[in-house]
Amino acid sequence: MHMENKSWELVLCSGAEHLEEEFVRAGFSVIKSSRNYDESRKFVNSDVFSRIPTVKRFQGKKVCVIQSFTASGEGSKNNFTTGDRVIEALQMIDILKNPFEVEYVNPSTREYKRLAPPSEIVLLALHMPFSKQDQMYATGECSSCELTAKLLFSAGANRIVTIDPHVPLDFEWFKKNLDAGKIIVLSMYERVIKELTSRKDLQKVRFVNTPGKKRTNLGLDLKEVNKVRLNTNSVMMEGDLGEDFTGQSVFLIDDMVISGTTIKRARKMFLEKGASDVYCWITHALPYENGKEENLRRLVEAFD
Repeated sequence: MHMENKSWELVLCSGAEHLEEEFVRAGFSVIKSSRNYDESRKFVNSDVFSRIPTVKRFQGKKVCVIQSFTASGEGSKNNFTTGDRVIEALQMIDILKNPFEVEYVNPSTREYKRLAPPSEIVLLALHMPFSKQDQMYATGECSSCELTAKLLFSAGANRIVTIDPHVPLDFEWFKKNLDAGKIIVLSMYERVIKELTSRKDLQKVRFVNTPGKKRTNLGLDLKEVNKVRLNTNSVMMEGDLGEDFTGQSVFLIDDMVISGTTIKRARKMFLEKGASDVYCWITHALPYENGKEENLRRLVEAFD
């Protein structure tokens, strides 16, 4: 999906507010939610507060709502859970899909004037939610990524655009939406890998992948290192590398890091094979619950 900066209005949810300056520099018109009476985005009972006081300006226009469906980091004023991010995105879409101009006649009486909605509402998910259940490990588990997509569509989103989703692309429900153009996948893999493989100082590139996951065809000869998850915090690397990496550089690519266990284990494996340097590139680096980011700091320390 190509976005001309003059034809789209951007609405930033809490998970994307940190990108405001970059979008403004790129020439986009950017709106964020107002805050409530105590300058917070949440009420004391944890309800998420969302308000677009300039909703009237979006009538008949193309609007892109941007959200990252993951918990907030340490720098956030409010502690947002993944569920909070979903609710907030639904609120934003509902405000746009069913816009009203509200006038207070007196403290107890209001007059409502229905406004025209935008011509199109697109939800850009920087990260799609509930990654641990996207693969439906066992019968009876909820595919929370699918459920969230259904909710976003039912609220009024015409399309969902997402960046390198954790859910396998060949899942029936996901592929059906891809083929229909309702879900659009943007990928950083091809861009980054081509950049890396063009460098003479990086002879070997390895993609750390989970068995059974179908990715966008990159058209590149990338060998994969597989992992088998033993429990939430433990993985076992497997696969015959079949090569001597003595004195060579290796670049590991992973779609998502939470604890960093996989990427650190892969680094150790290549160092034991003789690699002189092991680098990593990660699409999504997620904090733990309650904004804790010690795991990300440990990962940085592990890679010097």
